[in-house]
Amino acid sequence: NVPEQQVLSWIDCFDVGSSTQAAQKPVFCIVLGDITETGNPDDYTAFNRFQDAIEAKGIPVYCVVGNHDILNSGWSSWKNNCNPGTSFYSFSTHTVSWYFTDNGDGTYGSKQFSALETAFKNDNRRKLVFSHIPLYGGIPGKPELIMCSYLSDTKERAKIINLFAKNNVKCIFNG
Repeated sequence: NVPEQQVLSWIDCFDVGSSTQAAQKPVFCIVLGDITETGNPDDYTAFNRFQDAIEAKGIPVYCVVGNHDILNSGWSSWKNNCNPGTSFYSFSTHTVSWYFTDNGDGTYGSKQFSALETAFKNDNRRKLVFSHIPLYGGIPGKPELIMCSYLSDTKERAKIINLFAKNNVKCIFNG
């Protein structure tokens, strides 16, 4: 619940400080889904303004689709307002590949799984994977932290974990 201007002012602090401080400026921003609660087009318009303001400061924004983003026919609004406008994509930096996946409906699906499998075979870099829905629904020993959304198909979860383990995936980030 941080006001947008507070975030934008924080980013500006990196431009007026020392070279050490400037070197710590974020290189890009990743949004892990649920940009809206109900797929409301007005929410996307507001997010688009905020996203544009961040990008105007030289920080590209990359988005992952969330389960709430596609409610009430929100899919077209998400594609039109959230960079890069597609739900499965990747890019590489010098030693790391960044994979953005679509599991906003609670599944990776066979088509996306196959695409990941193919992409991983041709990529020997360390990998980071970004998605919205976590693989598991809680934290051992902390029953109060059980999440209401997680990848519930245990067979698919096992396949995904196996694929990640065999292909140098170092970390998974979820919304």
